[in-house]
Amino acid sequence: MGLEKKATFFLTEFWQKNNMALCGPVLGAPQAAIALEYLKAAGAEEILAFGWAGALQKDISLGSLILPDFSFSEEGTSRHYGYFPQPTKELYWWLYHELTLQGFSFTEGKVVSTDALFRETEEFLARYAEKAQAIDMETSAIFSVAEALGLKIGSLLLISDRVFPSYERLSQEELRHKTETLMPVFRSFYG
Repeated sequence: MGLEKKATFFLTEFWQKNNMALCGPVLGAPQAAIALEYLKAAGAEEILAFGWAGALQKDISLGSLILPDFSFSEEGTSRHYGYFPQPTKELYWWLYHELTLQGFSFTEGKVVSTDALFRETEEFLARYAEKAQAIDMETSAIFSVAEALGLKIGSLLLISDRVFPSYERLSQEELRHKTETLMPVFRSFYG
Protein backbone atom coordinates (compact mmCIF):
# COMPACT_ATOMS: atom_id res chain seq x y z
CA MET A 1 0.00 0.00 0.00
CA GLY A 2 3.07 2.24 -0.24
CA LEU A 3 3.30 2.94 3.49
CA GLU A 4 6.50 4.05 5.22
CA LYS A 5 7.49 2.74 8.65
CA LYS A 6 7.42 5.61 11.15
CA ALA A 7 7.88 4.04 14.60
CA THR A 8 7.90 0.89 16.71
CA PHE A 9 6.49 0.57 20.21
CA PHE A 10 7.18 -2.85 21.73
CA LEU A 11 5.75 -5.27 19.14
CA THR A 12 3.55 -2.68 17.43
CA GLU A 13 4.81 -0.98 14.29
CA PHE A 14 3.35 2.26 12.91
CA TRP A 15 3.28 2.81 9.13
CA GLN A 16 2.00 5.90 7.31
CA LYS A 17 1.47 7.54 3.93
CA ASN A 18 -0.32 10.90 3.78
CA ASN A 19 -3.54 10.57 5.80
CA MET A 20 -3.42 6.76 5.88
CA ALA A 21 -1.83 4.83 8.74
CA LEU A 22 -1.50 1.21 9.72
CA CYS A 23 -0.40 -0.12 13.06
CA GLY A 24 -0.05 -3.56 14.56
CA PRO A 25 0.13 -6.13 15.72
CA VAL A 26 -1.32 -5.67 19.18
CA LEU A 27 -1.67 -8.44 21.72
CA GLY A 28 -4.33 -7.77 24.29
CA ALA A 29 -6.37 -4.89 25.57
CA PRO A 30 -3.59 -2.79 27.17
CA GLN A 31 -1.46 -2.76 24.03
CA ALA A 32 -4.52 -2.00 21.89
CA ALA A 33 -5.32 0.96 24.17
CA ILE A 34 -1.75 2.25 23.87
CA ALA A 35 -1.90 2.01 20.07
CA LEU A 36 -5.20 3.92 19.99
CA GLU A 37 -3.80 6.60 22.31
CA TYR A 38 -0.84 7.05 19.95
CA LEU A 39 -3.06 7.11 16.87
CA LYS A 40 -5.32 9.74 18.46
CA ALA A 41 -2.28 11.85 19.40
CA ALA A 42 -1.09 11.59 15.78
CA GLY A 43 -4.42 12.93 14.51
CA ALA A 44 -6.38 9.78 13.68
CA GLU A 45 -10.16 10.16 13.57
CA GLU A 46 -11.41 6.83 12.20
CA ILE A 47 -10.08 3.36 12.94
CA LEU A 48 -10.80 0.09 11.15
CA ALA A 49 -9.59 -2.69 13.43
CA PHE A 50 -8.88 -6.17 12.11
CA GLY A 51 -7.97 -9.14 14.23
CA TRP A 52 -8.26 -12.83 14.85
CA ALA A 53 -10.70 -14.50 17.21
CA GLY A 54 -11.67 -17.92 18.47
CA ALA A 55 -15.10 -19.40 17.72
CA LEU A 56 -17.22 -20.13 20.76
CA GLN A 57 -19.98 -21.88 18.84
CA LYS A 58 -19.59 -25.02 16.76
CA ASP A 59 -21.56 -23.59 13.80
CA ILE A 60 -18.98 -20.80 13.32
CA SER A 61 -16.45 -22.20 10.86
CA LEU A 62 -12.72 -21.60 10.81
CA GLY A 63 -11.80 -18.84 8.38
CA SER A 64 -15.19 -17.14 8.63
CA LEU A 65 -15.65 -13.44 9.36
CA ILE A 66 -17.40 -11.90 12.36
CA LEU A 67 -18.59 -8.31 12.27
CA PRO A 68 -18.87 -7.44 15.98
CA ASP A 69 -21.95 -5.46 16.94
CA PHE A 70 -21.47 -5.86 20.71
CA SER A 71 -18.69 -6.86 23.09
CA PHE A 72 -18.58 -8.29 26.58
CA SER A 73 -15.58 -7.30 28.69
CA GLU A 74 -13.63 -9.84 30.70
CA GLU A 75 -10.48 -7.75 30.30
CA GLY A 76 -9.22 -5.07 32.64
CA THR A 77 -8.59 -2.11 30.35
CA SER A 78 -12.13 -1.03 29.39
CA ARG A 79 -13.12 0.01 32.89
CA HIS A 80 -10.39 2.66 32.91
CA TYR A 81 -12.01 4.33 29.89
CA GLY A 82 -15.68 3.77 30.73
CA TYR A 83 -17.02 0.55 29.30
CA PHE A 84 -18.65 1.11 25.92
CA PRO A 85 -19.53 -2.22 24.28
CA GLN A 86 -20.34 -1.23 20.69
CA PRO A 87 -18.57 0.01 17.57
CA THR A 88 -19.36 3.39 16.06
CA LYS A 89 -22.59 2.90 14.11
CA GLU A 90 -21.30 4.81 11.08
CA LEU A 91 -18.24 2.58 10.64
CA TYR A 92 -20.13 -0.57 11.54
CA TRP A 93 -22.61 0.07 8.72
CA TRP A 94 -19.88 1.15 6.31
CA LEU A 95 -18.09 -2.14 6.93
CA TYR A 96 -21.34 -4.11 6.68
CA HIS A 97 -22.13 -2.58 3.29
CA GLU A 98 -18.54 -2.81 1.99
CA LEU A 99 -18.28 -6.50 2.87
CA THR A 100 -21.64 -7.14 1.21
CA LEU A 101 -20.73 -5.09 -1.87
CA GLN A 102 -17.46 -6.99 -2.29
CA GLY A 103 -19.19 -10.37 -1.90
CA PHE A 104 -17.81 -11.46 1.48
CA SER A 105 -19.83 -13.74 3.70
CA PHE A 106 -19.83 -12.72 7.35
CA THR A 107 -21.78 -13.08 10.57
CA GLU A 108 -22.88 -10.17 12.71
CA GLY A 109 -22.17 -11.15 16.26
CA LYS A 110 -21.07 -10.62 19.76
CA VAL A 111 -17.54 -11.03 21.09
CA VAL A 112 -16.21 -11.56 24.59
CA SER A 113 -12.74 -10.13 25.23
CA THR A 114 -10.49 -11.59 27.91
CA ASP A 115 -6.99 -11.10 29.28
CA ALA A 116 -6.52 -14.75 30.18
CA LEU A 117 -5.20 -17.01 27.45
CA PHE A 118 -6.24 -20.64 27.72
CA ARG A 119 -8.75 -19.96 30.55
CA GLU A 120 -11.92 -20.94 28.72
CA THR A 121 -13.18 -23.06 31.60
CA GLU A 122 -16.51 -24.88 31.67
CA GLU A 123 -17.87 -22.02 33.80
CA PHE A 124 -16.65 -19.42 31.29
CA LEU A 125 -18.14 -21.34 28.37
CA ALA A 126 -21.44 -21.78 30.23
CA ARG A 127 -21.58 -18.01 30.73
CA TYR A 128 -20.65 -16.95 27.17
CA ALA A 129 -21.05 -19.75 24.60
CA GLU A 130 -24.77 -19.04 24.18
CA LYS A 131 -24.52 -15.24 23.96
CA ALA A 132 -21.22 -14.63 22.11
CA GLN A 133 -20.02 -16.08 18.83
CA ALA A 134 -16.33 -15.39 19.37
CA ILE A 135 -13.61 -14.66 21.90
CA ASP A 136 -10.60 -12.37 21.54
CA MET A 137 -8.40 -10.12 23.66
CA GLU A 138 -9.05 -6.63 22.26
CA THR A 139 -12.53 -5.85 20.93
CA SER A 140 -14.21 -4.61 24.11
CA ALA A 141 -11.18 -2.46 24.89
CA ILE A 142 -10.91 -0.87 21.45
CA PHE A 143 -14.61 0.01 21.50
CA SER A 144 -14.30 1.57 24.97
CA VAL A 145 -11.03 3.39 24.34
CA ALA A 146 -12.23 4.75 20.99
CA GLU A 147 -15.39 6.12 22.58
CA ALA A 148 -13.43 7.76 25.40
CA LEU A 149 -11.00 9.35 22.93
CA GLY A 150 -13.67 10.50 20.49
CA LEU A 151 -12.53 8.15 17.72
CA LYS A 152 -14.86 6.42 15.27
CA ILE A 153 -14.18 2.67 15.20
CA GLY A 154 -15.30 -0.44 13.36
CA SER A 155 -13.96 -3.95 13.74
CA LEU A 156 -13.72 -7.13 11.70
CA LEU A 157 -12.58 -10.48 13.08
CA LEU A 158 -11.31 -13.55 11.27
CA ILE A 159 -12.03 -16.81 13.04
CA SER A 160 -8.56 -18.31 13.45
CA ASP A 161 -9.35 -21.08 15.90
CA ARG A 162 -12.14 -22.88 17.70
CA VAL A 163 -12.39 -23.03 21.47
CA PHE A 164 -15.54 -25.13 21.85
CA PRO A 165 -16.29 -28.08 21.76
CA SER A 166 -12.62 -28.91 21.06
CA TYR A 167 -9.60 -26.86 20.04
CA GLU A 168 -8.60 -26.54 16.38
CA ARG A 169 -6.97 -23.75 14.38
CA LEU A 170 -6.06 -22.52 10.92
CA SER A 171 -2.47 -22.81 9.75
CA GLN A 172 -0.34 -19.68 9.33
CA GLU A 173 -0.63 -20.07 5.55
CA GLU A 174 -4.44 -20.21 5.75
CA LEU A 175 -4.51 -17.14 8.02
CA ARG A 176 -2.27 -15.21 5.63
CA HIS A 177 -4.38 -16.19 2.61
CA LYS A 178 -7.69 -15.29 4.31
CA THR A 179 -6.26 -11.95 5.43
CA GLU A 180 -4.93 -11.15 1.95
CA THR A 181 -8.40 -11.68 0.44
CA LEU A 182 -9.62 -8.77 2.60
CA MET A 183 -7.15 -6.24 1.14
CA PRO A 184 -9.79 -4.72 -1.21
CA VAL A 185 -11.93 -3.88 1.85
CA PHE A 186 -8.97 -2.26 3.62
CA ARG A 187 -8.02 -0.29 0.51
CA SER A 188 -11.60 0.92 0.16
CA PHE A 189 -11.52 2.20 3.75
CA TYR A 190 -8.51 4.34 2.93
CA GLY A 191 -10.26 5.44 -0.28
